[in-house]
Amino acid sequence: THCISSAASDVYKRQSTLRHAMISAVEFALHVLVTQAIGNKSTVVVQDQEWITRLEKGLEHDETVISSVKKELQNVEGLSDFLSLLLDEFAVKDNYGKDIAVSDISSPIFGKIFLKLISLSPQTVVEKLSPQVPRLIAIVENAKVTREDTIQQAANSIGIIASHPINSNEDNLQLLQNIVTFLQSTDTKQLNNHGRLLTLGFLTSRLFLRGRDILSNDDVQKVYGIIGESVSSTDSRLSGAAITAISQLAQFGGFGPDLTNPDVDVIKKQILESLKAKVKKLDEKSMIAWSLLSLSEVESDSKDFTTFEEVIYDTHLSLIHI
Repeated sequence: THCISSAASDVYKRQSTLRHAMISAVEFALHVLVTQAIGNKSTVVVQDQEWITRLEKGLEHDETVISSVKKELQNVEGLSDFLSLLLDEFAVKDNYGKDIAVSDISSPIFGKIFLKLISLSPQTVVEKLSPQVPRLIAIVENAKVTREDTIQQAANSIGIIASHPINSNEDNLQLLQNIVTFLQSTDTKQLNNHGRLLTLGFLTSRLFLRGRDILSNDDVQKVYGIIGESVSSTDSRLSGAAITAISQLAQFGGFGPDLTNPDVDVIKKQILESLKAKVKKLDEKSMIAWSLLSLSEVESDSKDFTTFEEVIYDTHLSLIHI
């Protein structure tokens, strides 16, 4: 706890001798936070040569580590300042005051830790970040971005922060509609729109997760339609972004089984047809999306393979006979 507060106050000083040690400082602060949070609990994190790797994996997959860090973050003094510090390095400005996504000590670590912490932070802390959403949007829409992971971190962060109840339904609808309008514009078809598509998926899925049913039937057709069409894009970045967006929607209930929308069902069938060919080619992203989409089906007592299982099984058989 004290380590994060110290990092926020000491490293934030631009002329500090610690300025170029920021990467190590923020990583160390996270490691101390996790270590304090888990204490003597039984987790995947043990003190050996693979400690750092175990710690990072634990933050992703170990429920004890995740829940312990969430609890610890409720009592961290200076957490908002530390997140602001990370954001200032994640979404820095150029000499003209325009947001760019290239830190002067370029590293993906700032966006990575920012995203991880806001996903685990108390909602009161996430709420305070709402005024920063335009900076994240600038990364996705206007910024001179050099890293693909930075774009995805920004889009994911937008989903978490913008979907917070402090932001009105009208604000979220306007953001979604702005993205849809841009993607539908005939004179922008050739631009790199994968960041916007990722934002569409992350934000819509987080709205579902929070139980905010704000999309009209027309909005649903447009949002899902654009994502579905983009799966077959010849632009690999656009196709990859669409598949990631589908995974997010499927993971948080955007395709069912609780959602009952005929328009979504039609688009889902089209998506499955597009994904099937990619799954058979062992495309990793497509296989993950395919598996997550299986969760949108109502459970059956039948002992026969489902459509999802059959495709995976056939793919496995084809590999055996190669």
